[in-house]
Amino acid sequence: TRDASPAHFLFKIESCSLLQNCGIDKYETNDFVAGEHKWKLIICPNGEDKEKDSDYISIYLAMGDTSSMPANWEVNVVFSIFLYNQIHDNYLYSL
Repeated sequence: TRDASPAHFLFKIESCSLLQNCGIDKYETNDFVAGEHKWKLIICPNGEDKEKDSDYISIYLAMGDTSSMPANWEVNVVFSIFLYNQIHDNYLYSL
């Protein structure tokens, strides 16, 4: 069991190729709250390392604001990401 209720955040990109073609290397969503903490998604449409990962999209979950956290803080998170591929009409699921 757990005390925190599950949270959901939906972020829709109409065209990932437009992000890639416009030279956007990194996009960060606005903060959202889940489990009493602020979070954001960080999206790299050309991968984290453009020279090595250009065929991949990188998506990360990050704390939105850590300035008020005490020294040696720790937050344990269980999260899942679903990516819908419109070209192949399927989902990539990451746990």
